[in-house]
This record gives sequence, structure tokens and C-alpha cells, in this order.
Amino acid sequence: MPDCPRCNVESSRFKPHEKRKRTFYVIVEQTVVPIKGLLLRWKCPGCNKTATAYPDFALPYKRYTIPTILAFSQAYVNDPTHSYRRLVDECPLPHQVDPNSKTDHEPMMEHSTIHRWITTLGGYAGVVQNATDLMVQANPTTSLCRDLAGLKISPLKYMSSKRKQILLTCFQLVTLVPLYLAQFRVPIFPKLATRAGYT
Repeated sequence: MPDCPRCNVESSRFKPHEKRKRTFYVIVEQTVVPIKGLLLRWKCPGCNKTATAYPDFALPYKRYTIPTILAFSQAYVNDPTHSYRRLVDECPLPHQVDPNSKTDHEPMMEHSTIHRWITTLGGYAGVVQNATDLMVQANPTTSLCRDLAGLKISPLKYMSSKRKQILLTCFQLVTLVPLYLAQFRVPIFPKLATRAGYT
């Protein structure tokens, strides 16, 4: 955990606060398998602010894991011809069905799920800015800023300037993730994203 953003108390002084169950969806052999886990919450002794510690494969409020979210999001923003439905049609992901279930219906990942992932990633402008700043500080001669500014989104993918910005931020983030890992040997998620407050 990063230090407390409110009162700067070191995270090593945080106290365990509570834990809650979370079901994660993991892709195993092209099937969505539910895996149960726990999220731990910590309390700052200085200001009593609480924070959730996310594992490195999880995003706040998301059940699917980061590799799945990034893969589908990158496929969508990289290819001007991809739609949400086309992505799901090309890579159908059925959910594992309980053997004791009496239903014949096989639940599948919905195309709207990808839309929500991209909206979430597109809201992490602060994470993009922090990652970019750190990479430029580490390598002042990098062309990273020009490269990110040169990313384009097909006009067919948005109907408003707000959605265009969300898509661009998502595109920048999925572009930064492997570059940041190569530069610093640590991933953007969860530490840098947590420090940036996922904003």
C-alpha cells in the first residue's frame, strides 16, 4: 500500500480493518471460471481513512482480471474495425456452469462488459499522467509524449467528445502498460494506480 494520501502516515503503520469476499472471473481454456478470494482493508491510524489493498491482477469493482480487461480493451482501441459485439463473437467466453444447475442456458460474456472496461480504463487519466511523468524522468530523451499524442481513435467508435477522450485515455493506458513494465520491471497496477487514486 502507498502512504496515506490524506495525512502522509507510512503504510507500514496501517492497521488491518476488515476483509470482504470477492468473486473473480478467470479465463481458463476459453471458459470464464469463478474464483473466490478476499480483499483486505486497512485503516490509517493518523486520520482513520480506510483503503483497500487490491492484488496485482484486480481492478476496483471489476470481477474479471486485469490481463483479460487489458487484452480486450487493447484489441478494441487498436483496430478501427472492431466493435464490442465483433470482439465477443471472435472470442466467445462461456461461463463455467455449476454441474448441479438445472438450467440449459449457457451464460456468456456480454459485449457491454467490454464497453464498461474501456470506460473504467478511460477514467484513469491520473494514472496515465503519473506513469508518463515517471517514464520521462527516467529517460528524458524518450519520444513517449509524442507517441501518445499521436494515437488516434476511429470516428466510428464515438459520438461525443467525452467518449472520444475516454477512448483516447484507454488507448494511452494500454499502450503504457507494457512500456512501463519494461522500463521499471514493475507493473502499473496496482501500486502506481493505487498511489494515483485510480484517477
